Amino acid sequence: MTNGKRCSAFVICSFFICSFVLRLAPLGRYVTPDEPAWVYRSIRFADALAARDWSAVPSTGHPGVTTMWLGALSLAARRIFNPAESLAHLDWIRRLAWLAPENGEAFRHLVFFLPWGRVAVALVTTLGLVALYPLLTRLFDRRVALLAVGLLAFDPFLIGHSGLLH
Repeated sequence: MTNGKRCSAFVICSFFICSFVLRLAPLGRYVTPDEPAWVYRSIRFADALAARDWSAVPSTGHPGVTTMWLGALSLAARRIFNPAESLAHLDWIRRLAWLAPENGEAFRHLVFFLPWGRVAVALVTTLGLVALYPLLTRLFDRRVALLAVGLLAFDPFLIGHSGLLH
């Protein structure tokens, strides 16, 4: 491996670690108002996919399929690592006819799945930034690519939003 490739691999690994850790900052600190709703949609989405009931796939007035996919994948991971407790929460959630903002009990059950969803969003966002660097080096000088990815990776607005399930 040449020094240039070794340096490039080091830069990519450094960006991945720093970006991912920064995006995990919201874990366990707070819950935004829309995140439990996205967990609820993700559960309904996963159930509709499992049943192949395409008419039951939640539809919203805005794009949200990527969020529901990440939520559904994180839900599956949570079920693998904690099956009994996950099943208890899912059974309770599946009995809801709809999600109302004043339903505190529902939010307690939904928040159980939230950290895994946040990790999924943070991971996918970070992998996107890592994938962007080699693409930019094909178009621009390495310094320009590094600056562009650095500005995206360490932008406070993007850090804040790419660690949330929304």
